[in-house]
This record gives sequence, structure tokens and C-alpha cells, in this order.
Amino acid sequence: MGLILDYVQGERPSAHERLMKVISVVRRRWRLKMLIRGAAIVLGAGFAILLISAFGLDYFKFNPASVITFRIISYVLLLGLVVRFLLLPLSRRVTDQRIALYLEEHEPALESGLLSAIEFGGAAEGESIVGSAALVKRTVEAAIERCEQIDYGRGVERKALATSTGFLAGTSLAALAIILLAPPFLRLGSSFLLFPLSRDAVVSPYSISVFPGDARVARGGDLKIEARLNNFDAAEVSISVRRGGEVEWRSWSMNRDDASGDYLFFLFELDEPTEYMVEATGVRSKVFRVEVADLPYVQSLELEYHSPAY
Repeated sequence: MGLILDYVQGERPSAHERLMKVISVVRRRWRLKMLIRGAAIVLGAGFAILLISAFGLDYFKFNPASVITFRIISYVLLLGLVVRFLLLPLSRRVTDQRIALYLEEHEPALESGLLSAIEFGGAAEGESIVGSAALVKRTVEAAIERCEQIDYGRGVERKALATSTGFLAGTSLAALAIILLAPPFLRLGSSFLLFPLSRDAVVSPYSISVFPGDARVARGGDLKIEARLNNFDAAEVSISVRRGGEVEWRSWSMNRDDASGDYLFFLFELDEPTEYMVEATGVRSKVFRVEVADLPYVQSLELEYHSPAY
């Protein structure tokens, strides 16, 4: 007669034991629904938090303060989602009476018989708290018969389980599609948030490569500086220069080389130690130093011809 009436060959389970098995089946399906629904909510909301944090990291160009801030916010929100929609619902103790009432609310055909059977069916035979063991037995058997008619309550959570499962699958597919088709900054932001201890999540992906970096030139010489933007673009790239004992930095815009895509700038007539750095949309290179040295050089060249006697 189905799952509920299956028993090992031998002594047949009592009516009350079969009734408790009905309650157990409904409780498991209810917890399964809560698990799937909670997982779907955590996954969907968690992915939304990941997207917003990735946009934020990109906006602030992955500077250390923004990375720490968005990591803390993301972890706190994710932990709150797990506690609210998974841990609390699944750890909640649900009594047999609560399950019976829940089943009756969804299956009017039970006509409050299940709750009565649960309340009085646990009394020992001949010791009924309502004064009649036969009445209790009949109440329990009637409840079981009604449970058989509604397939032991399997239909109560069927629609909810299908909806929650569909939502979980849809959210998973949407997240996978967005990750596969995402722009680079989203993948970079995800690694910073999800894998904070990895090497890629320690160094900012946005950087400026500067050539030649630290250098040494002859006094009065010139220096060509090239800058390359890594993993981002900028409408303007500027170079800041400070010569000798100057306190203030002076800035100029660098010119873009259409052939290579790099940005160029020339420092002319360097006669004292100079510092420089390159900046674009909030991303700044390290400060480089140009040393000036009195190097040997050819000031003039004389050529003397000795012609043959003929």
C-alpha cells in the first residue's frame, strides 16, 4: 500500500507508528523545500552582491581600501543570508502537532482528524487519555485512511518543491552564463572577493608599466618615457615630474602612440636628479628616479688627412 505501509516481514507496525511515519515523510519534504528554497535565495542574492561588489571594485580601480571594504561587506551579507535562509529554518524544531496542522491546512480532506490522532494516539493501549482505547485506535486508523487518499501528503510540497528547484536551476544557469560572458573586470572582481588568499587577488589587476623606470642619464641629456596601461583604458594619461629640490609636482599629459598604443613623454636637458610617476583614472605607478651623472662624452672630433706623395 505504498511507502508508508511497507514493513519488514514479522510484526506489523502499530497504527500510531504508521501515523508517525506519515508525519516523518511530510517533515522531510518540508525541510527539503526549505533547503532548496534557501539555497536558491542565497545563490541569487549572493550573486547579486558579487556583481555589485565587482562593479564597485572596478569603479575604485581595486585600490586596497575598496578591496577590504567590499570584502567585509560581501562576507557579512553572505553570512547573514546563510543564517537567515538556511541555518535558522533548518535548525528550527517542528513538533508533530505542528506538522499535522500544516498538513491539514493544505489538505482539507483530513478534517482535523490527523491532529486529533497525533494528540491522543500515543497513549498506551487500554490507557487512553480520552477514556476509550477503541476510540483512539479508530481515530488513528481513520487518519491513516485519509492520508492514503492524499498519497500520504506528498502532494503538499510537490508544487513548492518544483518551484524552488526551478528557481535554483534558473539562478545557477543565469550565474554561469553571466560569468562565462562577463567582461574581464567581473572575473577579476570575483577572484578578489571569492579567493582573497590567491596570488591574483593580492596584486591589483590594474597597473601602469613604465619604461625605462629608474634610469641614469648624462648631465644635460634627454630621457624618453613610455607608459602602458594594463587591463584598463583611460581618456587621459598624465605624468608628474619633480626636479631637484622641488616640493611640488608638475604634471603634463602624455601623448598616445597610435602604432603601439603606449603613451610617450620626453624629459629634456636633465641637469639634476628628477623624480616622476604616471597616473591614469586613479591608477598610479610607483615613483621612479632619474640620476644625473657626469659621464664621459666626446665634445669635439678632429680629422687629419695625410695624402700620399703622388
